[in-house]
Parts: sequence; C-alpha cells; structure tokens
Amino acid sequence: MEIIKIKDAVAHFLINEPQTRDNGHLLQLKVWAEQMPELRDKKTSFWDFATVYMKGELASSESIRRCRQKLQEIHPALRGIKYQQRHENQENVKEQLKNFEK
Repeated sequence: MEIIKIKDAVAHFLINEPQTRDNGHLLQLKVWAEQMPELRDKKTSFWDFATVYMKGELASSESIRRCRQKLQEIHPALRGIKYQQRHENQENVKEQLKNFEK
C-alpha cells in the first residue's frame, strides 16, 4: 500500500486526535481500524487481523510512520510534545547505529 493512499487517514488522526502525534502505535491501530472496521468487534481474532495484514490489505506500520513523519515535517501544528525531544536525540541515535556492530 502506498503512503499517498494513507496520507488522508494519518492527517485526519493527527488533526483530530492529538494523542496520536506522539504515539505511533496508537496511530497505527487507528489507521488499521479505519481500514478494517471489524477490528473494533471483540469477535475479530488476532488471526483475522494477521491474515488481512499479511495479504497486504492494511497499511504497513513503516508506511504509517513515514507518512506521519512527513506530515509533521511539513505542518508544525501536527507535531506532538515529543517531536522536539526526538530531534534533539537524533545525533545520539545516529552514533548508536554507527557503533551497532562493534
């Protein structure tokens, strides 16, 4: 699934549900629940979800993350409280990744 196809859903949640701005897991669940409304039904099993997800019928978590990242880059009003903290920590993360195999 292409990022452009989920952009509207991600933007909707970032605008209308501010808690999704800092919680990628919550954002993913909300996008998936919009794409597969039966997830809200307690009768839907994990296997039902996994089958649909593995078929590629739901947006990947990486696509949702990248879409959120781009929207927050373009529209500062969609950034959460932790946005600045993540960016301040990016050099530390880069250094850890550089030394990953040592």
